[in-house]
Amino acid sequence: MIRSARGRILQPMIQTTIDCVLIGRVAPLGPEASAIRKMPQEGRVPVGPAGLRGDEHAYHRHGGPDKAVLHYAFEHYAVWSAEFPRRPRTWHGPGPSARTFPASG
Repeated sequence: MIRSARGRILQPMIQTTIDCVLIGRVAPLGPEASAIRKMPQEGRVPVGPAGLRGDEHAYHRHGGPDKAVLHYAFEHYAVWSAEFPRRPRTWHGPGPSARTFPASG
């Protein structure tokens, strides 16, 4: 059984399909720099110990060998929407919130 941060039960994934591969560049975001906005990539994207080639990190605690990629199932965005209803809807979909492998299933 998998639970969200607020204790809701999430259904375990049995099969996952990666919908696309996303990478981001460091850019201004309000008063700070961030690479949270990710864009879909075409073709193969090499992955190494530090993450996906071309995927930048504005914060030193992001990325690296223990956090090279971030996978999150599309079905779980509904849970995020329920737990964080004040966030913009676009925050809950693939791309704008740091995930590198949005997937379904």
